[in-house]
Amino acid sequence: MKRSYKALLRGLLGLLLLGLIVALTDPARVLAQLRQAQPGWLLVGLLAAMASNIVSALRWRALARWLGAEVGWLDACRWYFQAMGLNALLPGAVVGGDVYRAMALRRAGQDTAAAGWSVVLDRASGLWMLCAIGGLGAA
Repeated sequence: MKRSYKALLRGLLGLLLLGLIVALTDPARVLAQLRQAQPGWLLVGLLAAMASNIVSALRWRALARWLGAEVGWLDACRWYFQAMGLNALLPGAVVGGDVYRAMALRRAGQDTAAAGWSVVLDRASGLWMLCAIGGLGAA
């Protein structure tokens, strides 16, 4: 199958999943809630979430490179955002996205051990960062 057909199929599958999620929710209620929200705060929240994920993707990239797995920053960001989407959709929360990131590195030709350890170390460093932020907040 040609690459353009695969991309089209993936795009259509994404739209289908989005339609399924909308169908399973109460769209009128969701729209009513969104109308009550302040657009400025929604935009700030979206930008903060995107910035957080980009920083996390770059942290993961740095760990992967430290382990000898070369990955470009655009690929790291793309795979990280895709993994976050999987975490939101799949049961079991974080495991699906972590496996996806390791598999993406492996499919890109990187060493299996480096791909796996980069994700494990990324999770551990993220946990310690949350502990540090929590400690600062408690202080």
